[in-house]
Amino acid sequence: YLVMADTGFVGALGASVGRVGRSNQLKALLDGAEAYPPAPGHFGSPVVPNAAEAALIRKHLLATAERQRAGRGAMGYNKARIDDFVSSLTRSDSLVAKAGLMKSGTKQLTFTDQIEITVDALQQGLSRTAMIDGRINWDTHANNSKQGGFYEELFAALDNLAKTLAARPGAAPGLTMLDETVVVVMSEMGRTPLTNSAKGKDHWPVTSALVFGAGVKGGSVSGATDDTMLAKAIDMK
Repeated sequence: YLVMADTGFVGALGASVGRVGRSNQLKALLDGAEAYPPAPGHFGSPVVPNAAEAALIRKHLLATAERQRAGRGAMGYNKARIDDFVSSLTRSDSLVAKAGLMKSGTKQLTFTDQIEITVDALQQGLSRTAMIDGRINWDTHANNSKQGGFYEELFAALDNLAKTLAARPGAAPGLTMLDETVVVVMSEMGRTPLTNSAKGKDHWPVTSALVFGAGVKGGSVSGATDDTMLAKAIDMK
């Protein structure tokens, strides 16, 4: 799971997550040549272990995991987390091997940057899923008229994502990545149905989601709101 967004709550699945960072900090961790320069007043640069040192570190980590497994990690939740940790070492090797997918530099990743990294990671098998963030400031408590432009920006980016996926071959013959990828567009909240005194809209507990891609039958709407713009119950079956 590749997290491009600034925030991603993954709970017990942390060992399966690679967090890129708002300004692509992951690139600096994967490639010593991309390491950030030392801060003023500090000496030295980040040390990248050579092959022999890396092997010793791996040996130490595995031995530590086995010691934990022999005690409190012998069963239940603890065992599952130790298993996650051990398997994450192999996944980290894949991440390092494909560090070239991450864009160089420390600038904030644009929506286009995130799309390119995500599609490359999915196509090359580095990740099964990813979360990207348009970083559009939808928080229009005033001047809600800006929302129209924000939607145009979002839909243009989604169109770019769909075209990028459609242009890449899928895993199965004759299919594209768009045929094999489900895209979910959602937010944690919506906006109030009525404007406030500042001609803006405040937080509202009702929101919507857009789904397209593999296996999705388009042109349909599920769910509804009542006359007060509150969500009606829906049977997801």
